[in-house]
Amino acid sequence: MKDQSLNIILYGPPGTGKTYNTIIYAVAAIEKVNVNIIKNEEYAAVKKRFNTYKEKGKIEFITFHQSYSYEEFVEGIKPVVPYGNDWEKSEENISYQGKNGIFKKICKRAIEEQYNIENEFEQIWEKFKQKYPEGSQINGLTKKQKIVYANNGQSLKYATNTDSPPTLNFEKLKKYYKKHIIHPITNTQELRIAAEELKTEGPNGSNGAEPLILALLPIFLQIRNELVNNYVLIIDEINRGNISKIFGELITLIEEDKRLGRENELRVTLPYSQQENFGVPQNLYIIGTMNTSDRSIASIDIALRRRFKFIEIMPDIELFSKDKELVQEEKLLGKINLKNLLTNLNKRICALLDRDHQIGHSYFIKFKNSDKINIEELKAVWFDSVMPLLNEYFYNDWDKLKAILGRDSQDPSQSFIQKIIINNNFFATNENPCDETYYYDFTPKDEINFFNALKNTGLI
Repeated sequence: MKDQSLNIILYGPPGTGKTYNTIIYAVAAIEKVNVNIIKNEEYAAVKKRFNTYKEKGKIEFITFHQSYSYEEFVEGIKPVVPYGNDWEKSEENISYQGKNGIFKKICKRAIEEQYNIENEFEQIWEKFKQKYPEGSQINGLTKKQKIVYANNGQSLKYATNTDSPPTLNFEKLKKYYKKHIIHPITNTQELRIAAEELKTEGPNGSNGAEPLILALLPIFLQIRNELVNNYVLIIDEINRGNISKIFGELITLIEEDKRLGRENELRVTLPYSQQENFGVPQNLYIIGTMNTSDRSIASIDIALRRRFKFIEIMPDIELFSKDKELVQEEKLLGKINLKNLLTNLNKRICALLDRDHQIGHSYFIKFKNSDKINIEELKAVWFDSVMPLLNEYFYNDWDKLKAILGRDSQDPSQSFIQKIIINNNFFATNENPCDETYYYDFTPKDEINFFNALKNTGLI
């Protein structure tokens, strides 16, 4: 999980499984494991755990749209109508109250988890002693400076042949931890103050403990990060919202190095509640999805691009690597290879438009584990999902549509596109007011020989 960014966007053409993959990434973040480990599990089991985490408030899921606002996302003022739908009765009694948005709510839950430090140091101390038994070496100390425990494991120091630094006892270490976990030591003066606070005994005074103090805090932080629960906010269709309007000043705070407890920590005063020192915790993951056919990735808000890691999700044609039988009422019509169909279809789209408008594998995923495909089911997917997308991509551009779906045929049932002749009896006036003598249209779903029409496209 240390390699997974706190802010990621899964982007790609429609139907490639972006929302599907957010569930995998979210569970990986919550369970602090590599994403590939979760990908290798049965999806049903992963989805079940996802739902459990969602019920516990560890995962939130929202969808951005053009009307989504800062007040819904972070905080705002909402009217309270005491008489429900009786507007006339309520008109003079409407009041207003502050309301936290979904982002602020999950931030507060994550912050409470991140800084619930009253009783957690005992767990960290026990983990530390397990990881670093007596005689161990830790980063920041020399090879000769080794960990020594005293008072039945309730005190800590390092020992060498040449010096004897102060012993740091448990209670003072706990106070030090609670003080500096939120505001880490950043300069020599703070270090000396902390060393003075921690010393209990030793001929060299507080200065002898300084190397150990500096070495301990990152170890304590690492251990607590293993213990602290992560939270995940999933933002579906993140590019459909007005990012500047929705995030406001928080677009800066979500940066990894600006999170609470990081080296460049930033806090702001929120405009509605005037809550001071609001920051974004480092145990909150933000996972967005972006449909590249909706809006080009080049036009996305530059502030968003700089703060998120982009992971491309493209059609996975290897899911359909073998031939399948195409049947109708158990009668074999022939073999069909969905890998070839999807590959050739997307090549044509890329050539005529761009790679961001390819057709995703999820439209055909129901056939993944089938050796036999019912032609009516495939026909339904083609006419209800694929054809509408192609019509949207190449609206009224019949030359390009024919380049993908095949030329019109004298027998309309053998082609997805038919040529309609405008003859003298076509219009009520028996005259042709058009410049053309024909026009194109799609062959109706119920009138086509689907298998022959598909073969005539050259896609399979």
